[in-house]
Amino acid sequence: FRQSELDSDSWNLYGEAVAQIINRIDADCQLLGTVAFIGQGMQTGRNSVFIVDQGTLDRYRIEPELIRRNVKNQDIKPYNLAFRGLYLIYPEAVADLAQFPHAKAYLEEHRASLEERAAYKRGDCEWWRFTWPLHKERYHLPKILTPFIAPENRFALDSLGSFVGLTDSYAIFPTDQSPDLYYLL
Repeated sequence: FRQSELDSDSWNLYGEAVAQIINRIDADCQLLGTVAFIGQGMQTGRNSVFIVDQGTLDRYRIEPELIRRNVKNQDIKPYNLAFRGLYLIYPEAVADLAQFPHAKAYLEEHRASLEERAAYKRGDCEWWRFTWPLHKERYHLPKILTPFIAPENRFALDSLGSFVGLTDSYAIFPTDQSPDLYYLL
């Protein structure tokens, strides 16, 4: 590769023939970000506290309003979401945790750990909330989920808006300009 080709953009180290094909494709395409909103998954700052199994939900009797199904990178297959039975305690949809005494009791047991998060220490979140609930206003919607990093294309439709991904996943949310999600998929 010529030094002049290695600029501040991302480098693609493939041969000239592949580069020509990709350039021809890219010259006549519409970028996904122009017809949909693409966002990274949420950041809890302490996944080990917020991701729980059914046994934990049952033992603490955590209120169903605060439970979402968790999707991880390895759960996203082409056109399919493999649910492993892991859930998120999702306090982002409530104003007052005291209204949910069982979830509050569970989180109180982990309060010291939650208060060790950098975002809490900076004052960026309450002790019982996610550190960065990215796009929380969209996660209840139907969306396409994809891994943050994958060696092949893996996109799956969450038609009910029931899954929440964390930082190892991305979500493609529809906008007013979006074609049907099945078409995008």
